[in-house]
Amino acid sequence: MTEMTRSRRSVTSLILRVLDFVDRAGNRLPHPFWLFVILSVLVVAASWLLAGLGVSVVSPATGKEIAVKSLVSDAGLRTQMAAAARRTIQERYSLDVTAPRVAGVMRHVVERGRRAAAALAPAAGDRHP
Repeated sequence: MTEMTRSRRSVTSLILRVLDFVDRAGNRLPHPFWLFVILSVLVVAASWLLAGLGVSVVSPATGKEIAVKSLVSDAGLRTQMAAAARRTIQERYSLDVTAPRVAGVMRHVVERGRRAAAALAPAAGDRHP
């Protein structure tokens, strides 16, 4: 066995051990729903704690100081609900979303009208004097 073959086998063995570890660790994690719930609770708790301690940061874009807001406060809930409403409106009712839908409905109506008109029009040989 050459030195290069041994080197490839050791690299392959290391990769397989790492992948095996990732697989076993991933199998021990809870269901994604519960992960989401746990992490959401942690974010809310962290915002409440940091806001209570008066923590603030400096925005790199503007250089202004920004205080941490508690997501449990009225202002925090208002901010979350406004952001969720804005996202919903943009995802469901923006012109980019509704225009193709309306155009599709209009094409469907025009096509049905053409088919109905063709069905009602007498064929060329069926005309009576």
